[in-house]
Amino acid sequence: MRYNGKESIGLMLSPVSGTNVVETGKEISKKIELLKEDLPHGIEIEKVYYQPELVSTAINQFIINLIESVVVVVGVLFNHYGNKKSGLIIGSGLILSILGTLIAMLAMKIDLQRVSLGAFYNSNGNAC
Repeated sequence: MRYNGKESIGLMLSPVSGTNVVETGKEISKKIELLKEDLPHGIEIEKVYYQPELVSTAINQFIINLIESVVVVVGVLFNHYGNKKSGLIIGSGLILSILGTLIAMLAMKIDLQRVSLGAFYNSNGNAC
């Protein structure tokens, strides 16, 4: 194979199902750094596709989007109901249901997948 116009050898590492991709990536990066110290001159190790970085970015973006969507939904509820107390009760129900779902998923060791993330967004949209 060729990488950056040079002859190269490709090696793909994939985490076992149920492992933490980000933590596995950190461990692999540590091992790569140790290997780099003993490589002969002219031999390099490059990461072509680094999934842990993509997963970390996706998780961070999800958290930001979830917070923004909850703030918007609660804001709409406050403005929709003339009574702030009603908006607060309904909005807190949404927040508590999301928090309860995340706690239950953690207790049952259910990973966040695209389907479960989509369900959170859908539940926010249906709250209005």
